[in-house]
Amino acid sequence: NNYETKDSQLLDFYGGVGVFGIMNSEKFSDVIVVDNHQLSLNLVKKNCELNKIKNVHPILLEDRNLKELSLNKPLFVIADPPRAGVHPKALKYLNQLKPELIIYVSCNLNQLIKDLKELNNYQIKSVAFFDFFPQTKNLELVLELIPLKN
Repeated sequence: NNYETKDSQLLDFYGGVGVFGIMNSEKFSDVIVVDNHQLSLNLVKKNCELNKIKNVHPILLEDRNLKELSLNKPLFVIADPPRAGVHPKALKYLNQLKPELIIYVSCNLNQLIKDLKELNNYQIKSVAFFDFFPQTKNLELVLELIPLKN
């Protein structure tokens, strides 16, 4: 962690059961886990209760409605979308929000390339590849995206 995050908010977008948000909850003042599946968000609540984590807040929301969410600055984002990528409306909103950092986790290189074109206020700082599915052509990619310098 090369970023000052203690007084910042983390958006765990497409958060599922909140693994990324919960793992990073000690580093942020506030964590919002957004997913469109209530059962997953119930598990976020349960994990937080079991681990006595108070600053993680699960929110049921469709990705295209991200703009309805009230987010604070400074903002950091972890996005782990399905193979179809981030909804275009959400991409546009993320670009407008200008988070300090976007960590984009992707299992679909072609969609990732399309999404990166829309995130035109950002540049790639680092990339990591993970082979979770040996002997297949599928790789998990994790990108660290930082705002373009003016």
